[in-house]
Amino acid sequence: MKKPVRAIAAVAAGFVLCAGLPAANAATPLVLTYSIREARAYALKVSLSKQELQLIPPCDPKTDPYGCDTSKYVHTPNCPATIALGRTKPGPVPEPASNSIVVSGGSASGLGTEPNQSSPVRLNKLIALGRLGHSGMFPSAGGLASDQYVDLNGRQTPEAHTQSEAFSNLPDYEERCWPAPVNTSSFQHFLSRSGDGPATYHLAECFGSQCTFGAGVSVEHALSLVDLHEKNGQVVGSVQSELQGLTVIPGVATIDLLATYVSIHSDGTGKGLVWSVATTVAGLTVAGQKVALPLGATIPIQGTTIGIVPPYVHPSDGGHALAIMAPGLAVMNDNQSIFLGGAELYGTFDREPAASFIPFIPQIVPPQTPPSILQPPALQIPPTVAPAAQPVAAPQFAIRMYDTGQVAIAVILASGFAAMLLILLRWSRRWAWGRRVCCVQPFAGIDWLYRAFIKT
Repeated sequence: MKKPVRAIAAVAAGFVLCAGLPAANAATPLVLTYSIREARAYALKVSLSKQELQLIPPCDPKTDPYGCDTSKYVHTPNCPATIALGRTKPGPVPEPASNSIVVSGGSASGLGTEPNQSSPVRLNKLIALGRLGHSGMFPSAGGLASDQYVDLNGRQTPEAHTQSEAFSNLPDYEERCWPAPVNTSSFQHFLSRSGDGPATYHLAECFGSQCTFGAGVSVEHALSLVDLHEKNGQVVGSVQSELQGLTVIPGVATIDLLATYVSIHSDGTGKGLVWSVATTVAGLTVAGQKVALPLGATIPIQGTTIGIVPPYVHPSDGGHALAIMAPGLAVMNDNQSIFLGGAELYGTFDREPAASFIPFIPQIVPPQTPPSILQPPALQIPPTVAPAAQPVAAPQFAIRMYDTGQVAIAVILASGFAAMLLILLRWSRRWAWGRRVCCVQPFAGIDWLYRAFIKT
């Protein structure tokens, strides 16, 4: 190789290697990282003992129409056009009841004491559950909506269950109505949507006779909502459970409205954490008489005690971790305790150096993900009386974008390093020590490849 050619090759290789390196004094950027491992809303939740759990038979592959494989159950949307929300049509947004008292705080303020939930194996009726995370280059978004779901055991009715994942081989959208065909005065509606952003949205609602939860507990309309997304450098989460026309004890105790609301905002810093929570009971009637039920108070009724459980909020680690439990209304007797209309959220939030494609170059910032495809505007929960006809909304479209080309950076840097090594090996042969080094494997093999395929 002639000297001018070697000089040009050396300069080019050095440029390629240095192109990806950051400036020596450049500040390392910090980006939002978080993990909301669980956010749930439910109409009813009850802890199960070992004996009670045995009453729920495990899935039998021989009799289950899907062979107990959740990836095989029906995914085809079956809701009528008047009910279906599809992939992009906005749904209800979690919000507090109009007459609720919302308590808010930050990283330095907590609320209440942690309620006792007994067994970790719990039966959830009409549940919406979501999770959201973004750590470096690995976002995650997913969850489920189901008529009946047992923690650590799974869904009970595949046809009344939807689930979605945004960054896996599972569907990113499912919507189901049960039973089918739909009777508009008595049905259940389930929706799960997860997408880039990351963002995830889950809805479970029931009407009429499909809102019967056992032990005499029934509701005219129940709604469970979970909405989690990242927007403008913040992670935003909101959860709502609302029960209208609740019968707690048939013929004895009824409630017009039971609503629980939880929301959080965080930019990853301790001072940037904001949380809100509210539990509202309106129109409690006992034996035909209106009764006021303050937060934390209980009322004994025919061997049963009912009361609003005060919400529990526990920020920790300087505002980088948060646990919220708002169990709603507790109905207790000597044998069992159940929670009605509750919501929960658990997560961690931080700011860390930007992720890198190459471990020893942490300053290379990965491409930013596009904004959330789920930005539903606020809508009111459908009233029991049919509303007047509304103008048809304009169609909405979603664009999914994918970031590519990450591998090219690693290939360019590796090629530049190999070119520089080859030049140094040829240059060192003018000295005896260099010739001895070139005779040692694998350098001898590199030299042979050079003479065989490159040198002419």
